[in-house]
Amino acid sequence: MGWKEGEGLGSSRNGIANPIMAGNVKLDNLGVGAQQPGVVTPEDDIYEQYKKRIMLGYRYRPNPLNNPRKAYY
Repeated sequence: MGWKEGEGLGSSRNGIANPIMAGNVKLDNLGVGAQQPGVVTPEDDIYEQYKKRIMLGYRYRPNPLNNPRKAYY
């Protein structure tokens, strides 16, 4: 019972033996398969485009006093 290095997976040990390579999992602090949350794409409907533009406007709002801000997204 259990797994040993070099053996395949499964009860008959004929499954995959090589590790699965996930690649670039955390790209820009996003999860697997996630895209940039604020990028407006042609597939977005009008409401999604509006929400993304409002979010981007808030993210890049002026900061004349140079107060530190947290990255909420």
